[in-house]
Amino acid sequence: MAKRTYGQYCGIARALELVGERWGMLVVRDLLGGPKRFSELHRGLKTIPTNILTTRLREMEQSGVIERARSEQSSSVVVYRLTPYGRELEDVLLRLGRWGARSLPVPEDGPGYIDPAIRALRGSFKPDRAGDWTCVISMEFGMFGILITIQDGAVNIREGHSRHSDLTIDVRGSLIPVLSKQVSLDEALDDRRIGYRGDRTELERFLHVFAMEHPM
Repeated sequence: MAKRTYGQYCGIARALELVGERWGMLVVRDLLGGPKRFSELHRGLKTIPTNILTTRLREMEQSGVIERARSEQSSSVVVYRLTPYGRELEDVLLRLGRWGARSLPVPEDGPGYIDPAIRALRGSFKPDRAGDWTCVISMEFGMFGILITIQDGAVNIREGHSRHSDLTIDVRGSLIPVLSKQVSLDEALDDRRIGYRGDRTELERFLHVFAMEHPM
C-alpha cells in the first residue's frame, strides 16, 4: 500500500507526510531522550497498539527520520534512535510543546505528570534570560520531583531530588498560570498553589527564565 501524500509541493506538507501521522511526533519526542527498545517506546506511549507502533517505526525508518542500531549495553538488543535528520526536529518539538502547554489543564498528581512537565520546562527555558545565573532548583510534586540545574546559560532537567538545592518549589497545582502571568506570584503563594524554600529573588528569576506566553 502506497504511503498517503498531500500532493502539494510544500515543506510543511512534506514534514507532515514524514512525521504527521498519529503517534509519529510522540515517537520522535520520546527518542529525543535517547535510543529506546520497542518495549520501552510502547511503555512510554501506553495506549498505542503494537501494530500501529510497528507501522510508524517502519515508515519513519524508511523516511530517514529514525534508524535501528545495536544497544551500547548489549549487542544482542536492537534499539531505535533518531538520525541526524530526525534530531533536527528537536527545536520544532520544543516550540510546539511550549505552544501546547499554554492550554494544558491542571494535572493529576502522580508520576505521569513528570515527563510532560520536564518537556514543558525544557521548551520554555530562555538561555538569554538565564545569562550567567547558576542555580540548582528542586521542584517537588508530592513523592515525585524534578531537578533543574542552570549554569552558563544552559539547563539540565531530569527527574530527581536534591537536599542541596538553592531553591525548592512545592507544586500543588498547575504552574502554567503562574509562568504565563495569568496568576501573580503573590496570588499563587496566597492560594497555596505553590510554596517555596529559599530566596524569593531566585524564585522570581525562575519564573522569568521559564516564562510562558499567555494563551490567546
